[in-house]
Amino acid sequence: MQPSGPARQSPRRAARTYLHERLVHPLRDRFAAEQVDRPQLRAELAAAAFIGVLLVRSSGAFSELSEVEAEELLPLLRDLLTVSRTAR
Repeated sequence: MQPSGPARQSPRRAARTYLHERLVHPLRDRFAAEQVDRPQLRAELAAAAFIGVLLVRSSGAFSELSEVEAEELLPLLRDLLTVSRTAR
């Protein structure tokens, strides 16, 4: 039998809190400081995209993305965030 109620939601809540504190809030604050439109939404979208890339890379679902070295991938991700920051 699986736990229900608060016992089941506690790890989800902890993960949500951690993701927001480490990824979403810093991005939101940065976007807000740069007066980017809808900073919360853009921060959540950027964090979700980044997490998605990590998950896809580890699963091997997209062969080229899984095979590329991190050193090659990081500038591309940085470019995506730059586009997000300049879109006002």
